[in-house]
Amino acid sequence: MVTSSRQSSACRRPYSGLAGGRADPDLALVAAQLGRILALAGRYDEANPVLEEGLELAEHLELRDVYSQALSSKAVSLMHSDRLDEAGVLLRRALEVALEDGLTAAAQRAYNNLAVGLIAQDRWAESVAMDEQRLELAHRVGDRFWELTVLTGSLVSLIHLGRWEEAEVQAEMVRDAEELESLETWTASLLALTTIDVHRGDVGKAKATIESMKSAGNSEDWETKGEFAAAMAEVRRAEGRPAEALAAAEE
Repeated sequence: MVTSSRQSSACRRPYSGLAGGRADPDLALVAAQLGRILALAGRYDEANPVLEEGLELAEHLELRDVYSQALSSKAVSLMHSDRLDEAGVLLRRALEVALEDGLTAAAQRAYNNLAVGLIAQDRWAESVAMDEQRLELAHRVGDRFWELTVLTGSLVSLIHLGRWEEAEVQAEMVRDAEELESLETWTASLLALTTIDVHRGDVGKAKATIESMKSAGNSEDWETKGEFAAAMAEVRRAEGRPAEALAAAEE
């Protein structure tokens, strides 16, 4: 949160200097970036009017990358208001623009947020189909970061669909990656495999997985910490310790 505050302050200064002047690409870019930072920080009331300005300028000035990114940022704000269908419309347009112009970063961001929205609605099969498109794009442009992000991010959907063997193959590919230690969230995503172990009756293996990733439980990243708590709750429930499972789930 401190980092987000510093980032928003860094963007707000040039935005304040440009706002109210003539419409130009710099103002569109800064407005879109400031709106994105505010949205990611959960400051939606502040983010929305800035994003609207960035979107209007980007559309009129035909700044396709800025336009796609700003659409994704606005969708993030809508998703946190549970307006998932509307957010999906914006994200599909953001993706369309990005793919038309070969804007890989913008496309992967739109794909990622679309997948998040689908998972939030338990639309597991659609999420996996979206991830397959993302993975193909990552392979095509040689983007190793997004390749590993997709491989880990799709594990939960594959598990929910009962495609356990595929999930295990993907997890092994991630474990073998030299880049694994560089991003905590990749490692934490492997905790989803505890669900498979528990349902196979191998609680010991699930506990070993949790033990090997116990640092995730103290992470400053709320998603990483949440994944650890969910895995811990799963194991405690399988051990017949419901009170401890509930306590872990509520952390």
